[in-house]
Amino acid sequence: MLWLRLLGVIVFLVPFAWTSEARACSCGREPDDRVAFQQARARASTVFRGRVEELQRVGGEGRPLEYRATFAVTETFKGKARPQRLVTTSVFGTACGYDFEKGVDYLVYAEGSESKGLSTHSCSRTRPADRAAAELDFLRGGASPFLQRSKVSCTRCDLEATARVLVCPGAGPCAPLPEAEVAAALAEARPFWTLVKARAFPQGPVVSGVAPGGRAFQLELRRPSQADEACVHRVVRRWCERLVPGSETEPGLKCVGPSGEGTLCDERTTRRPPR
Repeated sequence: MLWLRLLGVIVFLVPFAWTSEARACSCGREPDDRVAFQQARARASTVFRGRVEELQRVGGEGRPLEYRATFAVTETFKGKARPQRLVTTSVFGTACGYDFEKGVDYLVYAEGSESKGLSTHSCSRTRPADRAAAELDFLRGGASPFLQRSKVSCTRCDLEATARVLVCPGAGPCAPLPEAEVAAALAEARPFWTLVKARAFPQGPVVSGVAPGGRAFQLELRRPSQADEACVHRVVRRWCERLVPGSETEPGLKCVGPSGEGTLCDERTTRRPPR
């Protein structure tokens, strides 16, 4: 029946109808980690270490949907020291929401003010404390973690650049597709790519899309557990039988029937020792 077909179309399109989240999250890459650290510290109003004691979803009814994380603060490196902090982040990976987990210890770079509230995002240097040991030591007054890193060089793996080559080989500019247009691109089986940072992908951001020829895929930037080590990232690819919409809390596309992983970029293969 016609009304059943229309209902099916509506259900399919709902995950892509969040107009406020139409653009995929895309973080600019600073020249090196030293510059990234300096800029992150300058932008943040508060930098602290703390454990997530509570994680609540808030907002709705005209207000942005966010996760509000309550931290038990153990160290403060910038801003007024407090035993507890509330920090918000978008629930949407496409809006660069950060993937906090209850019970985990984090180094947090938060923006905002005491009166209006603090927030953070996945493009900041916020990350689990066990992946920021050298940076924490530096914030406490220790040696810079960036001096040794700069001695090792490599050809960096860029997730978005890899997606562009896969989707638009030799075609010039190839921007990520807004989520509002993804459903139409899937229906037409035309090439596209879109980037999502979501709680379903704790290791890093994921690109989903369709390559020329109509073959669906996902790309993932694999980050090592020891994030302070340079030139060890990889971009891996999974082919998919098809892509289907994710959920409200995990926007994006789900890879159905994934193939085995293939490595498209590996920084370790181009590591160069100090000259």
